[in-house]
Parts: sequence; structure tokens; C-alpha cells
Amino acid sequence: TELNFPVYEWQPGDAKPTEMVLAIHGLTLHGRSYSLLGKAFAAGGFYFVSSDMRGFGLCQPQFSANHEWCKNYDCKWKVDYVKSYNDIVCLAQQMRKKYPDLKLTVIGESLGSTLALQIAAEHPELIDRVILSAPAVKLNHAMFTNSQNVKSGLYAALISPRFQMNLQGFISKLVSNNPKICQEMLDDPLVRKKMPLSDLLQTESCVGRSIKYAQKISPNIPLLIVQGSQDHCVIPEAIVQLSEHTRSTDQTIRWLNQTGHLLLETHYIRPGTVAALNDWFDDHTPEHLDEVRQTEQSIRALGGKVE
Repeated sequence: TELNFPVYEWQPGDAKPTEMVLAIHGLTLHGRSYSLLGKAFAAGGFYFVSSDMRGFGLCQPQFSANHEWCKNYDCKWKVDYVKSYNDIVCLAQQMRKKYPDLKLTVIGESLGSTLALQIAAEHPELIDRVILSAPAVKLNHAMFTNSQNVKSGLYAALISPRFQMNLQGFISKLVSNNPKICQEMLDDPLVRKKMPLSDLLQTESCVGRSIKYAQKISPNIPLLIVQGSQDHCVIPEAIVQLSEHTRSTDQTIRWLNQTGHLLLETHYIRPGTVAALNDWFDDHTPEHLDEVRQTEQSIRALGGKVE
């Protein structure tokens, strides 16, 4: 089946990969925002794949003026999270067909975390593990109401919901406490700098379903949540609520001190983020899981309980 949307792949040279990763980007960003992480995973033997959701990245009018991605009257210019999710499911199915014997981990950052939870909940046959970076359980309304957006927001609400709201204030002040990451986004032509209020409200509605999806994922699916303590885009405390409602019995939460919202979709990935990912994958190797099972058996043999 042909995938009529931009897809980006990073592979470990000529060798067959040992595992797969499907990464879902956040608000204003695009699939290539994962380029550094994709290269790092590929160097470690992973087949790493990401894509542009509808209305983002190359699926914007200025980059697809000839409707390169629009087939059978299905235009990709408009933000549509329902159709973007269906695209991601098709991509995951293609990955499964390509390497049916490999484990597939889905990574979602910010907005992407909601879709990662959704595909894990609705298609457990596709997803083996889940990583959520700064999951957008509850948005910080400062991203809508900062001083640069108040005037345009009022106009949008009263006159035209399709009025383009300037997101440069959101990017420069809320996305990260690292100015280099903020400037990286501002300099990236594929990052959206404007969005209509109607699309932002659609985004809020989408992430509002995160807990509903978390409640439906399999108890056996391993889950890693990585969250920065200085995240000003989402409400970090909502992570606790997400964890409480998630059915997974194998949950790991890594709080990263003095770290902002964007953790993975940047060329300025911090050592603490790298350590969180490496430790979690190491903890879920077959060898380590065998050691855990042997330890549990020893505890039970000594009269203890493992619950």
C-alpha cells in the first residue's frame, strides 16, 4: 500500500535491525525533527521511522504547492488528527510487514504522546512498548494567552476562527528553557509559526483524550514517561494523573531536573534524556528480564511475595 504522506527512515547500514521505533512529532514540529535521535537509534541497530502529520512539515501549502501528497482528493494541507492517526496506523502496519519478528516501540512527544497512547490502546498487535516524552495530558493555557496572542486570539474568537495566530511567542518562551532549542525551532522553515485558533482548539481536544487511551492499553505493555521539571507547555503534575489511570503494570517515570518541554525533537538532547532512554531499553532486554524473573523465583522460594 502506498503511503501518501512524508515518511523518514533511519536504518543501521546494511545490517538487519534488531528492533523498530515509530516516532510521532509534537505540535508545530515535523517528522524530521527526530533526525538526531533517529541517527542515534540507527547507530544502535534500530530501524527508526517518523512522518509528518497532516498540516505539518512538508504537508503545508508552501512545501507542496502541487499537492504532491494529496491523492484521490484527500488533501494533506489541513490539520486533521483523526486522519493523521489513521496514517500512523498504516505506517505501523507497513513496518510490521517489513520486519514481522522485531519489537516495535512507539515514541510520542507532547501532542505525539496522545497518538502514541491511542495506537497502543487500539492496536496492541502493532505496538510492544511505549515511550512518552512530555505527554500533553493537560495544556498550559499560557501558550494561547501570552501577550503576543491575546489580541489575535480575541480577533479569532470574535471575527474569524481561521485567523492565523502567531506562535513565535509560544516557541521562544515556552517550548524550552534552552534558548538554543527555541532558536533552532524558529530557524527551521518546516516548523509552523502560525496556526488558526480552530486548529489549536482541535489540538486541545485531541490531547484531552490522553487519559482515556491510557486506560485502555494492555497491562503488559512497558511504558516509559520522560518529563522535564521546567515544562511550561503542559502541566507536569498531570503526569501523576496519567500514571494513575494507565493500566500498564510496567511503568517508569523519569523526572529530569532543570529541563524544559522539548526533549527529543532537537539537536540539543541532554545527557539526562539519553540516560533515561538507555537505562529503560537496557532494563527491557531479554537478558535483563530473565534476571528479574530468576530473582522473583528466588524470593518466592524463600517464602516472600512478588506482587
